[in-house]
Formats: sequence, structure tokens, C-alpha cells
Amino acid sequence: MAVPPVLRADDWGGLLAVLAGRAGFPVMQSVDPQTAAAVLAAPAAIARWIAIHAPQLLSRPKLAVLVIGAESSDAPDQGRWYQCIKPMLEFDGTLEVTLLGAELDLSTVSAAGALAPDTSATAVRMLLADFLNAAHDRFDLAVLFQPGFQKHRGWLDASGIARLLAEGTLVMGSSYATDEYQMERWVLECYGYRVSSECVLNPHFLELGDTTSSIQWGRALWQIESAPPHGFQVDEKRLAALDLLNRMVLHSMRSEEHTSELQSH
Repeated sequence: MAVPPVLRADDWGGLLAVLAGRAGFPVMQSVDPQTAAAVLAAPAAIARWIAIHAPQLLSRPKLAVLVIGAESSDAPDQGRWYQCIKPMLEFDGTLEVTLLGAELDLSTVSAAGALAPDTSATAVRMLLADFLNAAHDRFDLAVLFQPGFQKHRGWLDASGIARLLAEGTLVMGSSYATDEYQMERWVLECYGYRVSSECVLNPHFLELGDTTSSIQWGRALWQIESAPPHGFQVDEKRLAALDLLNRMVLHSMRSEEHTSELQSH
């Protein structure tokens, strides 16, 4: 199998050049890398993960993707940029993307909105459990961008991610960095899920930081491989240990900030 375009470039400029050479996407030549990162970070993360971990999906005539907990940052221009997954993977089938989020807002319009593909994503404002309880088509891939399981654990019961896994859906996640991935993995394992032992560092991330810090949206990619075994009891002791560690880190950071302020006066 030929190397897909998303794996041929290690920066936004290179990826845009590859996309510009694809039929129907010459407009990508006029998109600057900063804007490209804003609108293509989500589809690029998905495409890279599929290329590395699930290339078998590309042999199907249709690929159905569910983005869980979708927010405005995941859906500029009505989610039309997700269609760029196709040229990134040289996938010629049908791509159907569903954006699921209780507070999903599709009103965000990017500076490159006029250049986006024509096909919009399907938007659903609903909780995951309610959505799965309603009639729905099977998904090939479910995606969780920066889920933050340490605070948001509602998706981890049997009516959420475990149900998707039982239906045969692959589940990928992304984190800002390796340490955030490790925390997500810690919580998931406390709930009995098996998570990939390593994450994939994605060069096509969105930088949200400033001159003093770096926040890399979509930097670390990983997979939830299997659901908890029947009867698994949540490891509350390990969860409490993680909560304590995070409180200690937060306290240390605040102390350092206070000390710095005192020294500056």
C-alpha cells in the first residue's frame, strides 16, 4: 500500500502542498499554515491515526466517523473540513462525519470558510448515552479530542464508550501532550478499559499557546482498545491518588507564582 499523504509531510506547509496536488483541492495553496492548522487539525489527527493504526478502514466503501463531545473548535465551517480526511488518506469512498455534543455550536466561520469542501458534517446536540439509546447507524470510528476524563467521567459507564466498543467501533483519543495522555490512560484503566501503551505524536497539531507556554491541540494520539470486563469494580483508590497528585501539582504551581510575584515587587 502506498504511503498516504498525511504521512508524507511533517509540517503544515508540507501537508498543504500534498493536498494542493490532489484533484479538487488546488485551493489549499492559498491557505496560510496558521489558518490551515485551525481548520484542519481535527481531520489531520483523525487521518494520521487511521493511516497508522487502522488502514483496513480504507478498504471500505463508506467510512462513518463520530466525534464525541464536539465543540466549536472541532467544527469550523459546519464541519466541512472533515472531508479533507479523504485526500489526506487517498480514500475514494464516502465519508460521513457526525459531530455529537450537548452544547455543539456550528456558527464558527473561519477565514478560509469559502474554500472548505461542500459536504457538511451532521450535527447532533445530545448526550452520548441518549444518542446511543436512539436509533443510530454503526460507526467505524469514534473520536475523543482532549476528553479530560479526570473531571468528565460520564462517558465511561456501560452506556457510553463501552457500548461503542461492543458494537465494534474503534475509539481514538487525543491529548495536548504525553503527560495528559498518561493521565487519561490512568483514569481509563481505573475503570477497566485497556488503552494503547504508547501514544503517537502528531506533527499536524494546533498551537493554542503563547510566548510563555505551549498548548498543542491534537498532539498525542492514542486508542481505547477494549471495554472493562464484566463485573469490573472501579479502582477508587487509584483515582483518589491521581486527584491528590494533581492537587499537589496545582498547589506547587500557585506557590511558585506567588513567590515570583513577591520577588518582582
